Formats: sequence, structure tokens, C-alpha cells
Amino acid sequence: MKRNLALLLAVAIMASLVLSACAPTGSGTPSDENTNTTTQDPAGDSGSQSTEKRDTVNLSIKANLQSIDGHGVRNLQDMLVRTQMYEGLYYLNESTLELEPRIAESYEVSDDGMTYTFTLREGVKFHNGDELKPSDVIFSYERCAAAPGWGSRTASFESAEEIDDHTVAIHLKYPDASFLANMTGVYIMSEKVVTEQGDEFGTKVALAGTGPYMITYLDNDVKWTLEAFPDYYRGEAAIKYINYTPIADFSAGLLAFESGELDW
Repeated sequence: MKRNLALLLAVAIMASLVLSACAPTGSGTPSDENTNTTTQDPAGDSGSQSTEKRDTVNLSIKANLQSIDGHGVRNLQDMLVRTQMYEGLYYLNESTLELEPRIAESYEVSDDGMTYTFTLREGVKFHNGDELKPSDVIFSYERCAAAPGWGSRTASFESAEEIDDHTVAIHLKYPDASFLANMTGVYIMSEKVVTEQGDEFGTKVALAGTGPYMITYLDNDVKWTLEAFPDYYRGEAAIKYINYTPIADFSAGLLAFESGELDW
């Protein structure tokens, strides 16, 4: 129970950090330690408050990653990483239950409810620096639809086609009122990166996403590191590094937290 509670709290903390972290930040190098700067009133007023700025967060998690493949088997520890790396065409705000534009900036629905036409945001880049293209969206939908365990997200998906350089049409098998909500979980990934890595994709560092963080270090027995993507179209995150350390034993994790090695 304690382990599950700690893990759930870690998820909540990470969600809060990412939602509030989209602000410019300076350059730096990965570190296992918290990096802080303290700003004080120039006049030395003892009554003024100091401001602490941190660019690294160190977290524990009880299990190793199985895969960073955005269309891989879904479990909690993997989703912690994937949700920072990848995005869908839209995002479902769980607080307001409203759809928010991400990779797509708008959409239209045909009169029969069988075709959704999405206008893609210009200038969206993958973590390897390549600009996102309609073909990446088509590849991602077709790949996700064929992936085991994703049937609930793609049950109504029939096909996708490129209309022009910034427009994709998705055709359904039947009118589906849940399609828009479901498609927020279909992550768009770089066709080039996924294809080049082949069967190894998901098990090693891969710059295949468009999200606010990219994975830059992956050693399942030691840690994995997410780094803020400097070219993220919504602005670079203020928290530059997120280090996850796998610690299965709750007591060991608690000792690491008390010693300052972990923030949670």
C-alpha cells in the first residue's frame, strides 16, 4: 500500500511539474544532485524572501522501464516517461474534460461523422530536429492500430491520408462519439527514428517524440534521464532534468529521500 501510494503521488507531482514548467531556462549538464540558485533582495533586507530555482528533479520508481515505445504495453512506470516524451494531435485536460490543441491546431468533421480532418501545427519538431510531417501522423495511427492492447483507442480507425503539407484526414469505420477523446492517447512518433531502430525501438534512447522532454540516458539498473527539449513549440520547460532511479524496496527509497538523494 505504501509503495502504491508513493508511486501515485510521484505521478501527481510529475504532472504538476510539467504543467507548470513551460518557461525558458538556461543551459546545464545532467546531475544527480539538485541544482539551486537563491535570489536575495539587493539591499540585503532581512525581511525579503529568497527565491529558489531548481533545474533538476530526482525521483524514485519501484520498477524498471519495459519500453519507451509510445505504442508499447501500457504500465505506470513506462507511462510516466512516455507522457513527457510524446503527444497526440490533441490533449484531453482531465481537470476540465476539454480538448486542447497540441500537434494539431484545429479539426473539422464531415457531415456523416466518418472523416476528421486535422490541420497540423507548423514548426513542430521531433527530438532529433526533424520537422513533423503528415506522413508521421499516418504512420503513427497505422502503427498504433496494429499494436497489441491499443484496440480501445483505435477501434473505429479505418485509414488516414495526407491532404497537403499540413493537413491529415482520418477516416473511420463508423461514426464514433468517443473518437476525439480516444485519439488523444495515440502518440505521434517519428517514422524515420522508429524505422531506423527497428526491433530495438523502445529499449534504448530514441529521439522520436515531440513532447516537452526527451530521453537522453537509459540504464534500467541505474537510472533514466529526461531532458527538457529546447525546441519544444510550447516553450522549453523550466525543470531541465528529471532523473528516475529504480528502487524496489520502500525502505531504501525512504532512506534515499531522507538523505537528500531523492526529491521523492
